[in-house]
Amino acid sequence: MANSNTVFGARLVDTLTAAALSGKINPYSVPATDATALYVGDFVKLTGESDVGEDNLYHPTVTQAAATDTIVGFVVGFGVNPSYLEQIHRTASTLRTAWVVDDPSVLFEIQSTGTGASADVGQNADIVVGAGSTTTGLSGMQLDHTTLGGGSAQLRIVRLSQTQNAEFGTYTKFVCFINEHAYKGTAGV
Repeated sequence: MANSNTVFGARLVDTLTAAALSGKINPYSVPATDATALYVGDFVKLTGESDVGEDNLYHPTVTQAAATDTIVGFVVGFGVNPSYLEQIHRTASTLRTAWVVDDPSVLFEIQSTGTGASADVGQNADIVVGAGSTTTGLSGMQLDHTTLGGGSAQLRIVRLSQTQNAEFGTYTKFVCFINEHAYKGTAGV
């Protein structure tokens, strides 16, 4: 059975450590001055600042990551805000608290833009940003198959997705970890 074209950004699946997957997430602020919409599954990077979130507490600020940026994690949800109850994504230029999986040891599933092969396992690749869905609230980010190689890159492919009917080929879903992570050394990765 062929893989389906279902882009969702990053989706938490496992951990590299012997510890059980806890699903721990941390709050980050996305200030109203940020004119880029954010979606569940989007990779984010630190801005080097902190700001008050919807909960009136200071959190590090993040913005959507692009290819070659050092990533801090990926969004799994947003703080509850009565003004935005109908939205499951963050619209541009709105103050929101993003809940982010920022543990460098987590594994996540992501779709590749190219035709995946078994030789891709162990390789590094960057991300490519695509338009998120305002209907589903899910990210449009994918693993950029054109950047695949042994050199330094944002993601490291660990294996083929373990979901039923997953196979190498078009729309391959890979399990990866963040190779260039803000909370670990990135030299030489």
